Amino acid sequence: MTLAEAKSQVNLLQEQEDDNALLLRLIATGRNLVEQKLGVALAAKRMRATFVKEDAQSPVAYSGLSSLLGFGGFGGYGGVGAFPYPSAYPSVTDPRNLRLPAPPLLVDADHPLAIQLDGVDVSPSAYTVDTDSLPGVVRFNDEPMIAPRGSLQIVYWAGPAPGDRISPNRVSAILLIVSHLYRNREATTEGGLKEMPIGLEALLAAESITGSY
Repeated sequence: MTLAEAKSQVNLLQEQEDDNALLLRLIATGRNLVEQKLGVALAAKRMRATFVKEDAQSPVAYSGLSSLLGFGGFGGYGGVGAFPYPSAYPSVTDPRNLRLPAPPLLVDADHPLAIQLDGVDVSPSAYTVDTDSLPGVVRFNDEPMIAPRGSLQIVYWAGPAPGDRISPNRVSAILLIVSHLYRNREATTEGGLKEMPIGLEALLAAESITGSY
């Protein structure tokens, strides 16, 4: 998503620069809204997912996600390896498998993944990472032994690889948000507005990875 695309969307010439800062802010707003709606990451960001056990008999549960780069995060609580929308994803019944929220999972030399169990680093030899799954999965060789009230934290990168373009549907959804906010700068309007039949919600539904949008 570029400033040039946003200018074209709101019918500004590229040499018109008075609203550059506003448009950049609206692009960020649109991207954040689409990320929250779809539960995905549209730009590379460093995240921390936390998994806990309430007691010795309870399964490992996903308890929350936070961004380490200040972009906000996705909440949620679910069963073993659950995503913020656990009912929408195929169940992961193997307690050795932990799914990571905000796909896609990005792992390479510049975007490492690290795990701590109760503050102690976990050796990479204890698990494998499946970046092809959606969402990505960390598969432990043996079930991680999380003590009651203890936690396992996975720090990882989410989002497309640098230089990769997001899908046209997602770009169009962001541009719709940008143009709406650019033209409507108040919290209320005098007239009644109706969404276009093939508008934001239709674009996002076409991009849903949960199948339940």
